[in-house]
Amino acid sequence: MDFYIFKLKELYVSGTLMG
Repeated sequence: MDFYIFKLKELYVSGTLMG
């Protein structure tokens, strides 16, 4: 479960940083 949340958070942050 943690891995899933981590991936989701990483994807969210990456999308925010990239725009």
